[in-house]
Amino acid sequence: MDLTSPLNHKMWVKALTRCAKGIIDRDLNAVESGFVRDMLEEYQQNGQMMEPTVKQFNWLRQIAFELDK
Repeated sequence: MDLTSPLNHKMWVKALTRCAKGIIDRDLNAVESGFVRDMLEEYQQNGQMMEPTVKQFNWLRQIAFELDK
């Protein structure tokens, strides 16, 4: 996925922020938590130049969606 696209970047940051809150609140299982931590670390290092796969992008958004239920 291309995070240099404004829409993709906005969705990514929104999902990543929600998932980070899920880690703090201990709402995620171990696998989800590890995945989100990996994505956070990579995003902190690379910013918008990060290129998550479509699967990673969709899974992060799905985790955020489930947390908002």
